[in-house]
Amino acid sequence: MDIKVTLCLLKLNDKFNTVFLLEVLEHIKEPKIMMDDIIKSYTNVQYIIITVPARSEIFSNYDIEVGHKKRYKLKDIDLLAKAVEMEVVLNKYIFNILYLFTLIWLYLFKKRPTIVNAPTTYMRKFHNFLGTIISHENKLFPSCLFGSSIISILRVNRKKRN
Repeated sequence: MDIKVTLCLLKLNDKFNTVFLLEVLEHIKEPKIMMDDIIKSYTNVQYIIITVPARSEIFSNYDIEVGHKKRYKLKDIDLLAKAVEMEVVLNKYIFNILYLFTLIWLYLFKKRPTIVNAPTTYMRKFHNFLGTIISHENKLFPSCLFGSSIISILRVNRKKRN
């Protein structure tokens, strides 16, 4: 790497207080190492916001195709946070209705499509309907229901780490 780029990146390391890992950890064999590296490298980081695919029972050919190593449970995020000495601020399943549809789809067809085409007119209406449900699912479904993804907010505890 060019020395100017390296110096520029080093100057930026103390500028950020939040790091987003959106759909990243499921591709990594050792997420703890990555999280530790982020906390050490970004000295001002206070929060790490994570989204990951959830629930191993819906792990499928699709996950393999896109390079997922695993699907997470809430407990997995709790354990990861503890391993890197972070506090869990929020940890919840999202996309509850998609979990249900994916579970049913896998039960019926055993595989998920890995090639996605633009939806037909009929399917666009269904997608719009589904999007409306998803946009209101926090109000429609209890938060204890499983979802196809997890969103987590983790807080760095610098005192504990030093």
